[in-house]
Amino acid sequence: VLPSLLEFDPDMIFISAGFDAHRKDTMNFGYVGMLEEDYEWITEQLVKVANTCCNGRIVSALEGGYKIHGGIVSPFARSVASHVRALVDGGSSRELYDKDEAEWESQYEKHMIEEKEKKRQMKQARAATAARE
Repeated sequence: VLPSLLEFDPDMIFISAGFDAHRKDTMNFGYVGMLEEDYEWITEQLVKVANTCCNGRIVSALEGGYKIHGGIVSPFARSVASHVRALVDGGSSRELYDKDEAEWESQYEKHMIEEKEKKRQMKQARAATAARE
């Protein structure tokens, strides 16, 4: 999505910042499992794209989240804080979007997911073997 956004070359980027995709938010029924770090990462990437193609012009409108119990330590509050921190830091650094860095990061993440899946499958196989014994 980010390379396509960069190719589109917007004059300004608008973010509709909702946080109900959080792992602990029941609104998404467990289908999405984002964490605070994920919200921060995607915001950082969007700021880099904005710095690259539209002179850093980015607007974020807070939509919300549904897991607000816990006040300032709720998943919602921590996600909002991560998002705002990335907006502030990215605006200060003026770092540009780097396609090569994004590709490397994507490949690294893919590798980590594959490794995690291999470990999960090995654990399941050991459990199945132990259950048969």
